[in-house]
Amino acid sequence: MEDANGEAVDLLIRQQQDSINQGELDLHGFYVDEAIDCVEDVLDQHRQADQSGRHQLTVITGKGLHSTDGVAKIRPAVIAYLEKHKYKYTLSPGVITVDIQRGARATPRPRGNKQECCLIC
Repeated sequence: MEDANGEAVDLLIRQQQDSINQGELDLHGFYVDEAIDCVEDVLDQHRQADQSGRHQLTVITGKGLHSTDGVAKIRPAVIAYLEKHKYKYTLSPGVITVDIQRGARATPRPRGNKQECCLIC
């Protein structure tokens, strides 16, 4: 089941690779752990792509309206990740805009044996 889930995540990411390259990541359809892994990978990808200054990543989390009991799960997890790694961000309904400082590297999150989110396939 985990393998099939990992393949589904890879497919979702590949489908939105153009948007990711433009600075937008849509996390609809992801589980919380997958979403956090992908946010980390995309932030690393954008930080390493250009050392010329600041850049923003728009992370579409949604409002949690389709979550169990209508309670958001991905949005608070992404915010906690960003705070833990000291990213600056702004909040809008369903969206988090992250300020990426080039060259600075956040501490990687341990992933254990879980399949990683593939962004450059």
